[in-house]
Amino acid sequence: MKKIAQRSIAWAVLASLIVSSAPVPAGAVSTASEIRIGEQAARQVDQQNPILTDPVLQNWVNTVGGNLAQYRARPDIHYTFKIIDTNDINAFSLPGGFVYVNYGLLNFINSDDELAGVLGHEIGHVERRNRITLNAEALDLIVVLGVLSFISPFIWRFGGLINGLSVEKMSRVDELQADQYGLML
Repeated sequence: MKKIAQRSIAWAVLASLIVSSAPVPAGAVSTASEIRIGEQAARQVDQQNPILTDPVLQNWVNTVGGNLAQYRARPDIHYTFKIIDTNDINAFSLPGGFVYVNYGLLNFINSDDELAGVLGHEIGHVERRNRITLNAEALDLIVVLGVLSFISPFIWRFGGLINGLSVEKMSRVDELQADQYGLML
């Protein structure tokens, strides 16, 4: 009897969450909102990292990135390219068209084509809205696992692991799609 009551409560909570406060799908996030999210994140990145202001390197990154961005599918996104002054070999993008390249990556690559491959990949994340989509899907999964944890001791115990593995899988798919998009540019 107690299990039936727990299940009834869990299903009622799940139904109310889905109907009343389900997260907005990624497609419903406007471009303007996406840009605002990216601007806020870019301010944090700029405050927490030294930004390299070498005009020659910045011109190189802007030229290669600008050449790629002219073929973008989302003309409402204006791309900004910045160089972080660290020797790490990495690059990343934020929603709304903010792309960062580490100085170490620029020392590692050997040509404009290699830089274009990296920047095309990062532009692909923005164009496909991977960060916005991943956040929405992860939030959906957290809500569902949270409600189901009332029903199943297994989910209560391993829900975090399930969520982590699921987000990791979604992230790998996003990486592959960004690679494919970058190759199309």
